[in-house]
Amino acid sequence: MKVVASYIVSPQETHIDDVENKEIELRNCSTNSLEVIEPSWRDYIPMNQLRRMGKAVRIGTGAGLKLIKKHPKFENSDAIILTTSNGGLEDCIKFLKQIVFFGEGALTPTNFVQSTPNAIAGNIAMATSNQAYNMTHVNGSFSFADGLRDAGFFINDQPEAKILLGSVEEISDYNYRINELRGDYKTEKINSLDLISSNTKGTICGEGAAFFGLSNNEDGIEIIDAATLLSAEPNQIKKFINGFLSENKIEPKEIDTLMLGYNGDVSNREMYDYAKDALIPESNVFTFKELFGEHPSVISMGFWYATMLQKGMSPYREPLRDANKKIDTVLIFNQYNRNENSLVLIKK
Repeated sequence: MKVVASYIVSPQETHIDDVENKEIELRNCSTNSLEVIEPSWRDYIPMNQLRRMGKAVRIGTGAGLKLIKKHPKFENSDAIILTTSNGGLEDCIKFLKQIVFFGEGALTPTNFVQSTPNAIAGNIAMATSNQAYNMTHVNGSFSFADGLRDAGFFINDQPEAKILLGSVEEISDYNYRINELRGDYKTEKINSLDLISSNTKGTICGEGAAFFGLSNNEDGIEIIDAATLLSAEPNQIKKFINGFLSENKIEPKEIDTLMLGYNGDVSNREMYDYAKDALIPESNVFTFKELFGEHPSVISMGFWYATMLQKGMSPYREPLRDANKKIDTVLIFNQYNRNENSLVLIKK
């Protein structure tokens, strides 16, 4: 299974056409949240629908339809797979508040319809009259890896299939406040591009949408495997990483590039340091959360960044370690909440 097309909207100007061949000015925020930069969706979503959409539904539907417009072969995809942790949480909270305020009386149906995580995949299907397989995975930070595996199973069963795979998260006041009270975010102001070198606890929040066109029948970046582990125990995580490589019959020295989810939290570095310094000490090392912030589906943006580097795009940032190796085989390793571990292996 290969990535043959992609499109993302993020806190950086990644939405511009031909982004892999253009330099963009990086956004350097001093707040604890990196909000998405949205293009105009008027060419993709009718205005009477657009003005009723919450942010998650808007950026997810818009990004999916933009990829389809750029690559029309995915308009009639054999599967639409969406991955998210929270979906349109802001609309969900609005709907729940209406239930209380109106005593379960005159409720606004729009907030209910858009509050469900599968609203995004459903909107894309309706916009393209697509009645094929339509699935939304909601499993915290594991959702994107689950979506990759689902797509892999589908293509194994139908080798000629074309799949649209997407990932969406939004910053809602509700989940931001909950995570802030839990101590997930920094209490001091920090420039986002300095995040990885931070020596304090906490990180910064992000949001965005990433979509990929997958196929077996065209040239692209090959997805070798994806795996997840729920554990905060270092020895189990080390065993998980080594077992993943062993199952895929690849030696650590064969991996030329690591894409690591360092998020600026001084208490969340041990396993990234292990991968960088002990397991694969002679690889290129890139990071991505200083660009996109931290959120449950940010691995999809690290995945996009890795595929762009494999295609020859100049790095947005200097690598954390430059081993002067050609970027062909990339291991993406991400942790969320210190115990949700995800691995994705891709090869040019």
